[in-house]
Amino acid sequence: MKYIIFAAQSPNARFTFFNSVILGSLLSLACTVSNDKDGGMEGVVVPERNDRPAAESFALWAAPGDNLLAALAGVEGHDKATVPAPQNFVLGIMLSEAGAYSSAALAFQPNNTPFRAKSMQCMSSTLPDAVTEVCSALAEPDRRVVFIDDSPNFAQDRTLGRKILGCAREAGFEYLVIASLEESGEALQARGYVSRTASGRFLREPQLAGLVEDGLRLGFTPVGLPNSEFCTECPLAIALGTDARAQATSLEEQILNADPEAKVLVWAAFGQAYKQPWGQAAPYVNSLASYVYTDTGVEPYSLVQITVDGNTSLGPAAPSGIYLASGPDNGSCSGSYSPRSATGLPTHNGVAFHIAPRSEAGGTDSERWEWLHTAPEERMAVTPECATCAPEQRLLVQAYPAGVDFSDRVPSDQALCQAGVSCQLSLPAGDYQLVVWSEEAQLTSTPVTLAAGASTIVSMN
Repeated sequence: MKYIIFAAQSPNARFTFFNSVILGSLLSLACTVSNDKDGGMEGVVVPERNDRPAAESFALWAAPGDNLLAALAGVEGHDKATVPAPQNFVLGIMLSEAGAYSSAALAFQPNNTPFRAKSMQCMSSTLPDAVTEVCSALAEPDRRVVFIDDSPNFAQDRTLGRKILGCAREAGFEYLVIASLEESGEALQARGYVSRTASGRFLREPQLAGLVEDGLRLGFTPVGLPNSEFCTECPLAIALGTDARAQATSLEEQILNADPEAKVLVWAAFGQAYKQPWGQAAPYVNSLASYVYTDTGVEPYSLVQITVDGNTSLGPAAPSGIYLASGPDNGSCSGSYSPRSATGLPTHNGVAFHIAPRSEAGGTDSERWEWLHTAPEERMAVTPECATCAPEQRLLVQAYPAGVDFSDRVPSDQALCQAGVSCQLSLPAGDYQLVVWSEEAQLTSTPVTLAAGASTIVSMN
């Protein structure tokens, strides 16, 4: 049997070509910001600065209720003006969940920048298509355990996962491990879809929920791992690694020890795909992948993901592509020895580069198709027309499968849109139930047929 492990949720921009960005993230996330200024120029009050999201924001993230836009507005009220970007992960994650990808990148910047700039080490590299290269790696006969990591405020990371599931299944991978799944794989499989209330806060994001549901349709056996109470006092990088030891033990007991021939794909959390203990010096950090490698002796194929500035280029990369750097041809660009490991061996096999949309602003929320590398046939446009809304008022537009009870489902896609303005959804053409929310209430729920090439107008009173 074969497994693919998706280690889910890792804040983006953690990789550097020479130094440990994860270590930098940990250090920057652990910083405190002075809050001794309570005023500024006459008549202007400078908000008190906080070194972590507010308790109220964690509560809204954990239980946003039916109206995600209202919950997001609450988090913005608590954190937008007061929490510095290196610590503002709740807002970044919720903006990503709502489909506002550029805002998510700007709100949460664990390394004080949304994206990695290109490195001189990549200038001479030829970066091939990541999907082709990863599928080729998965097809190797001795490949048994694969870890791919993911940034919770970068939904484009899930795009790579959704694109490789088919070839992974063809290569004999049978188990799909989702590290952030907060219910049993058996419960998820019996239900047949991701639950907005039971599957876990990270799986409310439509692209991750879509990845899991794609896996169910392809016949993967889903596997959940232990998740303790989320540490609200910790930097995100530390909070997401709290359960690494327990998760590794669970993974081994559920799959690897029970079936020595199994093949597993794991979607892993921030920093959890590194297959060696890592850090600048002792004591080194163990991740989910390094624990599994040490315990079982089975060397995983380990892949990390970063997003780079769309206004730069990496070799021949197109603006919205996903490209792979791996040794030996692109060894310097892949940075497989950064972060430094306790053993002197590489911490990962390759790096998937996502190219952010090209624009003067470095990408905007309206460029969702480019953020998600959406194929032309899945580019759906919707214009919410609202007679009672203010001009260009912010609305949340959600698309659900037609003809199903969606009261506890995650939308197939959702986006923050403006009244009277066309906005983008990434979906196969077909019939959907479209639900539109303001910050105050649900405005409509109506059946629509979406097709590429034309904007569907949804009118509301």
